[in-house]
Amino acid sequence: MNIARIDGEQIPEQANEVVYPGGEVSKNFGIARSSLTKYCIALRNKGYRFRGANNSKALTSKDTLPIQRMKDLIQDKSMIMETAGNVVLSMLPENERTGPILDENKKHLRE
Repeated sequence: MNIARIDGEQIPEQANEVVYPGGEVSKNFGIARSSLTKYCIALRNKGYRFRGANNSKALTSKDTLPIQRMKDLIQDKSMIMETAGNVVLSMLPENERTGPILDENKKHLRE
Protein backbone atom coordinates (compact mmCIF):
# COMPACT_ATOMS: atom_id res chain seq x y z
CA MET A 1 0.00 0.00 0.00
CA ASN A 2 1.31 3.43 -0.91
CA ILE A 3 1.03 6.34 1.48
CA ALA A 4 0.24 9.80 0.16
CA ARG A 5 0.76 12.93 2.24
CA ILE A 6 -1.70 15.80 1.95
CA ASP A 7 -1.23 18.82 4.21
CA GLY A 8 1.07 16.71 6.39
CA GLU A 9 -1.62 14.06 6.86
CA GLN A 10 -0.89 10.46 5.86
CA ILE A 11 -3.51 9.05 3.53
CA PRO A 12 -3.46 5.40 2.45
CA GLU A 13 -3.61 5.09 -1.30
CA GLN A 14 -5.04 2.00 -2.95
CA ALA A 15 -2.97 0.50 -5.73
CA ASN A 16 -3.54 2.40 -8.98
CA GLU A 17 -5.68 5.02 -7.25
CA VAL A 18 -4.73 8.66 -7.32
CA VAL A 19 -5.43 10.85 -4.30
CA TYR A 20 -6.40 14.45 -5.06
CA PRO A 21 -6.20 17.30 -2.54
CA GLY A 22 -9.64 18.73 -1.75
CA GLY A 23 -8.62 22.16 -3.02
CA GLU A 24 -7.79 20.69 -6.41
CA VAL A 25 -11.11 18.82 -6.55
CA SER A 26 -13.14 21.91 -5.68
CA LYS A 27 -11.23 23.97 -8.26
CA ASN A 28 -11.72 21.34 -11.00
CA PHE A 29 -15.46 21.08 -10.24
CA GLY A 30 -15.91 24.84 -10.02
CA ILE A 31 -17.29 24.77 -6.48
CA ALA A 32 -16.21 26.45 -3.28
CA ARG A 33 -14.12 24.41 -0.88
CA SER A 34 -16.88 24.81 1.72
CA SER A 35 -19.37 23.26 -0.74
CA LEU A 36 -17.06 20.29 -1.27
CA THR A 37 -16.87 19.82 2.49
CA LYS A 38 -20.68 19.97 2.77
CA TYR A 39 -21.10 17.43 -0.04
CA CYS A 40 -18.64 15.07 1.64
CA ILE A 41 -20.36 15.42 5.01
CA ALA A 42 -23.78 14.82 3.45
CA LEU A 43 -22.57 11.67 1.68
CA ARG A 44 -20.75 10.38 4.77
CA ASN A 45 -23.85 10.95 6.92
CA LYS A 46 -25.81 8.82 4.45
CA GLY A 47 -23.29 5.99 4.80
CA TYR A 48 -20.84 6.57 1.95
CA ARG A 49 -17.33 5.43 2.82
CA PHE A 50 -14.64 7.61 1.35
CA ARG A 51 -11.54 5.77 0.24
CA GLY A 52 -9.23 8.71 0.93
CA ALA A 53 -9.26 10.73 4.11
CA ASN A 54 -12.35 10.84 6.32
CA ASN A 55 -13.01 14.39 5.22
CA SER A 56 -12.65 16.52 2.15
CA LYS A 57 -8.89 17.11 2.57
CA ALA A 58 -8.17 14.39 0.02
CA LEU A 59 -10.30 12.27 -2.28
CA THR A 60 -9.51 9.31 -4.47
CA SER A 61 -10.50 9.29 -8.10
CA LYS A 62 -13.42 7.00 -7.20
CA ASP A 63 -14.60 9.43 -4.53
CA THR A 64 -14.81 12.29 -7.00
CA LEU A 65 -17.65 10.70 -9.03
CA PRO A 66 -20.29 10.96 -6.27
CA ILE A 67 -19.16 14.53 -5.59
CA GLN A 68 -19.54 15.42 -9.28
CA ARG A 69 -23.00 13.85 -9.36
CA MET A 70 -24.04 15.79 -6.25
CA LYS A 71 -22.81 19.03 -7.77
CA ASP A 72 -24.73 18.36 -10.98
CA LEU A 73 -27.97 17.51 -9.18
CA ILE A 74 -27.77 20.50 -6.87
CA GLN A 75 -26.72 23.06 -9.47
CA ASP A 76 -28.41 21.78 -12.62
CA LYS A 77 -31.53 20.13 -11.20
CA SER A 78 -32.01 22.45 -8.20
CA MET A 79 -32.18 19.54 -5.75
CA ILE A 80 -31.62 20.09 -2.08
CA MET A 81 -28.50 18.47 -0.67
CA GLU A 82 -30.31 15.71 1.21
CA THR A 83 -32.26 14.60 -1.87
CA ALA A 84 -29.17 14.80 -4.07
CA GLY A 85 -27.26 12.65 -1.57
CA ASN A 86 -30.00 10.01 -1.62
CA VAL A 87 -30.07 9.98 -5.42
CA VAL A 88 -26.29 9.73 -5.72
CA LEU A 89 -26.05 6.88 -3.24
CA SER A 90 -28.92 5.01 -4.86
CA MET A 91 -26.93 5.07 -8.12
CA LEU A 92 -23.87 3.40 -6.57
CA PRO A 93 -23.32 -0.36 -6.53
CA GLU A 94 -24.53 -1.94 -3.28
CA ASN A 95 -21.00 -2.79 -2.13
CA GLU A 96 -20.15 0.94 -2.12
CA ARG A 97 -23.09 1.87 0.10
CA THR A 98 -23.31 1.26 3.82
CA GLY A 99 -25.57 1.54 6.80
CA PRO A 100 -28.60 3.82 6.59
CA ILE A 101 -28.86 4.06 2.81
CA LEU A 102 -28.83 0.27 2.37
CA ASP A 103 -31.43 -0.17 5.09
CA GLU A 104 -33.60 2.56 3.58
CA ASN A 105 -33.38 1.08 0.07
CA LYS A 106 -34.20 -2.43 1.29
CA LYS A 107 -37.18 -1.06 3.26
CA HIS A 108 -38.56 0.69 0.16
CA LEU A 109 -38.08 -2.46 -1.93
CA ARG A 110 -40.21 -4.47 0.51
CA GLU A 111 -43.07 -1.97 0.48
